Amino acid sequence: MIRNCSCLVIALSVANAIYAQDLSNLKNQKPFSYSGALEVRTIGYQMNGAANRRNPFSLIISGSPTLSIYGWDVPFSVVYTDRKTNFQQPFNQFGLSPTYKWITLHGGYRNLNFSPYTLGGHTMLGAGAELNPGKFRFGFMYGRLNKATVIDSVTQSLAPQAFTRKGYAAKVGYGTKKSFIDFSYLNAKDDSLGYQKSQLNRQFNPIAPSGNSVVGYKGQISFLKYFAIESEGAVSLYTRNLHTTLPIDSLEDPILKTIRKFATVNATSELYTAFSAGIGYRDKKYGLKLNYRRIDPEFKSMGAYFITSDIEAW
Repeated sequence: MIRNCSCLVIALSVANAIYAQDLSNLKNQKPFSYSGALEVRTIGYQMNGAANRRNPFSLIISGSPTLSIYGWDVPFSVVYTDRKTNFQQPFNQFGLSPTYKWITLHGGYRNLNFSPYTLGGHTMLGAGAELNPGKFRFGFMYGRLNKATVIDSVTQSLAPQAFTRKGYAAKVGYGTKKSFIDFSYLNAKDDSLGYQKSQLNRQFNPIAPSGNSVVGYKGQISFLKYFAIESEGAVSLYTRNLHTTLPIDSLEDPILKTIRKFATVNATSELYTAFSAGIGYRDKKYGLKLNYRRIDPEFKSMGAYFITSDIEAW
């Protein structure tokens, strides 16, 4: 029988006001302020009738402090554990996103959201920036989306299976909260070089390296004060096997045959679309909206963890 118990040992929350500072008046400004939370947990473990499979006590520390240094907001996110497992995806993570006026820089493990279909909250280890001067919006992020898992040469086991996956995403937009248009793009692929080098991976790994390019948009137009028309959509080019030996002539989609002049396409490439549009009315007391959404079966994006596909709904 396994007995697991979890108890909160320390929960500390410190808050202070964070002010936006004017660099032209530094002498009269508070140089540092902070806010955030820190949590420390310990987990006890005991097994009866068999040898313990892990340490009797584990420690997990997580926090989300934010520092303000002369107007730069520097939020941190930290997760640490002393417990090691066979699952090799990153667990200990650190990242920060300092902000000054309309400039935000990103570094470390970040979860940006350019679009639900391009970069939609997927954790990325890398660097990027977001610029919002006036009505313009720009964004860029480059880094690693997945860390490769390694096959155990003794047990010949691998769970879950994954390649190193790297990519970049960009966004450009213009407008206000009421009326705007945004375009975004994602390009990502699995590490085919590592796949070629590892004979063991080729022998025991049933999955193949994939590649993906997604173009998306989101827009809204407000009119007559209370009415708004909105729309969002994307086109995803997904290649299931970058190393396929199937001839390119086996492609049946005429659009894909045209796209291969501008992008990497092979016989395992598929094109998927997602689209939604709606019109709504909203005042201070109530609102009404008519919406249509359609997503192709098996729609995929390497920038999102999960997308509900094969739907058409009003």
